[in-house]
Amino acid sequence: MEVVYEASGHFPPSIQFIILCVVDALFTVVCCSKLRRFLIGEVRPFTVGEKIFFGFIIFFLTGIVVITIVSGFDAKRIYAEYRAGKAQIVEGEISDYRPNLEENEAPDHFDVNDLSFEIPGGTTPWGYPLRQREGGELADGVYVKIYYVVYKYENVIMRLEIKRE
Repeated sequence: MEVVYEASGHFPPSIQFIILCVVDALFTVVCCSKLRRFLIGEVRPFTVGEKIFFGFIIFFLTGIVVITIVSGFDAKRIYAEYRAGKAQIVEGEISDYRPNLEENEAPDHFDVNDLSFEIPGGTTPWGYPLRQREGGELADGVYVKIYYVVYKYENVIMRLEIKRE
């Protein structure tokens, strides 16, 4: 069996996340600066439309930042379970491989011994990420050994071995 994927405990922030944090911080600073300048009488007050617009933008961006951070903590918890030896193992041939053939972020799906798995692509910080259209080599009939951790509703692939003939 050849190891083709093993999860890593290193989850660096993506460039998109860093840009999002910078934009969120800039919006917040601009709004707070204008509010401070209004309080000391230098500028006109926010109009109702401006309050709604800037409030929505800050709320939305901050929400995405918080969700991303919480997701990162979940990834660390899942990895900790794997490193502690709490992963389950399934071995057998892949059946019913259903690739995502659309140009969207939907996952590929497959089964091994009646256990269902998803390959989410680059949308999560954990699990085997390569769908077929991104160069993944999983398909019907491929013999695999999968170490996985159950998280909410999915079996997260932490280690993937393929039997080469």
